[in-house]
Amino acid sequence: LGEPAANPYLYMGANIAAGLDGIAAKRTPPPAETADPYAGGGTLLPTQLWEA
Repeated sequence: LGEPAANPYLYMGANIAAGLDGIAAKRTPPPAETADPYAGGGTLLPTQLWEA
């Protein structure tokens, strides 16, 4: 996901440069995530300031 406040040209340029670097270095992508992120089990972040 992109940062909405970023300069779109610099943002896309950085993404393209990172992709080309990965191709040049013959890097393999990490395995795909198969777990359900909504299934629970993780630590929830506080929703209120006083809970933090």
